[in-house]
Amino acid sequence: MAGGSLDLPVVDLASPDLKSAVDAVRKACVESGFFYVTNHGIQDGLLEALFAESKRFFELPLEEKMLLQRNSSHRGYTPPYAEKLDESSEFQGDLKESFYIGAVRDVDMPNDPNQWPPKERFPSWKDTMKLYHEAAL
Repeated sequence: MAGGSLDLPVVDLASPDLKSAVDAVRKACVESGFFYVTNHGIQDGLLEALFAESKRFFELPLEEKMLLQRNSSHRGYTPPYAEKLDESSEFQGDLKESFYIGAVRDVDMPNDPNQWPPKERFPSWKDTMKLYHEAAL
């Protein structure tokens, strides 16, 4: 909104009072749908690596990203317009791309539901995503 201001809820995780943080997240989700988290404890270097890896992946041509299309375990790439948050919306879907990852195992296992870009092209992708996933939880 041009010239307007945005009242973005802020959730501060510095407090040891977990219930108040949970309540703040719930309130923000219900009332505005968005929030900004402070004092989350995730190192800046890890966030920079995460964004760099993500940028490299999302810059790939659609055909390459679709090789990792979301599987039956809901892990992998989801292209624009594939999801629709508001079913009553007249639009065909949400204008966003996503890459879903669940718990990352320490060893490569044949039944790992996560999908990973080729290690030759993205040598640090899996390790970066694993570190972030652990830090965020």
